[in-house]
Amino acid sequence: MSAFIIDEVKLATQKKYSQGLREIADFYDAHPELKLPYNDNISVYNLKGEELADFARAMGKAEKVVDDWSFQLVKTFPSGRTLRTYTGRENVCERVVVGTETVAAQLIPAKEAVLIPATTKEVVEWRCPESILGLTND
Repeated sequence: MSAFIIDEVKLATQKKYSQGLREIADFYDAHPELKLPYNDNISVYNLKGEELADFARAMGKAEKVVDDWSFQLVKTFPSGRTLRTYTGRENVCERVVVGTETVAAQLIPAKEAVLIPATTKEVVEWRCPESILGLTND
């Protein structure tokens, strides 16, 4: 399949999605008595490399959120609604071992005592770049 055909298919899919959002907006405008959806945001998942960089460029100003497992870009619109991207933290940030710590042995009493031996675990930091505009799919 040529790139031109793929682009036409993608464009048609995006237009259909946008039209669906407009239809939902029109529905709520016509029925203000109805309860609003619980969720105020739209989320796009599993972005990597260039896809995420494309979102960052298109969003312009967006908040970066990093939690225990994900890296997110959050664009808040004047209405308060948000568009949020999610990717695994490891797709953007670098895992850096900054030391180790010893975890003491533990004796867990039970019918039969269970001994969890002492271990050493890595102490890590995740270092995320200031800009993700240069991400690639490499």
